[in-house]
Amino acid sequence: MLGLLNGKYKTVGAAIEPLGDATITIFTDKNALPGDQFLPGDQFLPGDQFLPGDQFLPGDQFTLGNNKAQLVSRKRGQMVVRVQ
Repeated sequence: MLGLLNGKYKTVGAAIEPLGDATITIFTDKNALPGDQFLPGDQFLPGDQFLPGDQFLPGDQFTLGNNKAQLVSRKRGQMVVRVQ
């Protein structure tokens, strides 16, 4: 998944684990990626996954890695979740 992490986190091996109250914006559509984050010709890693965000509603809770998260908002191309 591609996204932005705002808040505190720790690294565990090669993984990043967000800590409580971190906010994560998950991009659900490659066309909705913010243009100021990438340059023309940038390549994504093979196997990049985009999670279909239309299956979740604000307030839904789910597991994200080893953490519980709650969907705060959803709009075209992105979901915003808060780690609990």
